[in-house]
Amino acid sequence: MAARRGPTLRSQWLGKQLRELREEAGLTLRDLAAYVQRDASSVSRMEAGMHPARVPDVLAYVTYCGESDEDTRAALVKLAQDAWQTGLWDRYTEGALKSLMDLAWLEARAVEMRDFQALVLPGLLQTSAYAEAVMRESDHGTPQTDIDRWVEVRLERQKILAGSKPPIVKTVLDESVLHREVGSRQILRDQVKRLIELAECDNITILVLPWSSGAHASPEGCFEVLLMEEPYSPVGYAETPGGAFFLERNDVDRLISRHERLSVAAHNQADSLVLMRRTCEELGGV
Repeated sequence: MAARRGPTLRSQWLGKQLRELREEAGLTLRDLAAYVQRDASSVSRMEAGMHPARVPDVLAYVTYCGESDEDTRAALVKLAQDAWQTGLWDRYTEGALKSLMDLAWLEARAVEMRDFQALVLPGLLQTSAYAEAVMRESDHGTPQTDIDRWVEVRLERQKILAGSKPPIVKTVLDESVLHREVGSRQILRDQVKRLIELAECDNITILVLPWSSGAHASPEGCFEVLLMEEPYSPVGYAETPGGAFFLERNDVDRLISRHERLSVAAHNQADSLVLMRRTCEELGGV
């Protein structure tokens, strides 16, 4: 299954930042269009990422909108230089670029999300206690106030699952995730109960890849694919100890193919629910 082709993720990030700069400065599309000597529709397409902004456009934006922070200006210029490129994008952890990118923004625009998780549950499916336990271990030594704020943000992100137009979610979980006692046995039990509730929603499919399946389509690790509204292309996303990675085009095609093969190898929805209920009973709950 080949992924759709559309504006690159870089051009979308860049357009988002330019629009926010303009709005914070109290300027209209017409104001900006007059300054950069373009028509308003061209500026609108640039902010939507449909037509990547070039370096002179970005410099005009940051000057007219009064952006004086040198790191932010440099990061926006870098995005403009990269906007025409596609493929693996591993700059998510580099300085000011990191502040310009937001997975929650992508999730809010996605019409469908497919992921494979073999270590912990997807953030959108986590209970607050499970999320806190994950964050405390992965960010050891972080003040509790910061963890509380991160948990709050994660719970806020989850609201898209019950919105007026919720995305379709197709998750494949390695069976080991259901048995790893994150936080405590009770936290895991409550988490599995939450999974059972979510799996009964029309827009959410949770499949369990059994231990008996052996070698599978993604031995290198976990990933997520976000299918966007037209005309935007799908985006791949993966987290590693070295930072987060975004992927586009052919790289996403490969992830989509992997997810399809993992789904075939996994238990179907009904059998996955049976397994989750059995696991919950073993943990002391129903």
